[in-house]
Amino acid sequence: NADAVGAMDGTAKSDDVGPSAVEVLRIAASPHGPCSLSAPLGLEIEFRTSLDVAHAEWQLRFIADLVHHQRPIDLELESQESKVITSGNTGDPSPCSYHVELKTVGLQKLLALPESALESLGILEVRLVTKDTEL
Repeated sequence: NADAVGAMDGTAKSDDVGPSAVEVLRIAASPHGPCSLSAPLGLEIEFRTSLDVAHAEWQLRFIADLVHHQRPIDLELESQESKVITSGNTGDPSPCSYHVELKTVGLQKLLALPESALESLGILEVRLVTKDTEL
């Protein structure tokens, strides 16, 4: 597993991206403010890495923080589009930068949670995975 480095405010914490790291440069979410659970959730992520992510895919999970436990709910992606922003020359070990846009089909699965959970805190977990490894 690689360590992800970055901050939600879009600032990176490190200038050095090691051979097994994914550095998150920026994350943006939409829509902003209150909305229906049937509205799609959109995420834009910019990151850089030296890893081969050509066949990697993204997974989203909402983790509800309930009184005595946490309950993960996998979110279904409607689309995930990725493009290379910068890349090194062939054989160049420098990290490549990527821009990814993710869109869910909506958050209706959260309706299975107790109503009080929707008024509490939760965590949106975003993972980049290959067939065998979480990056």
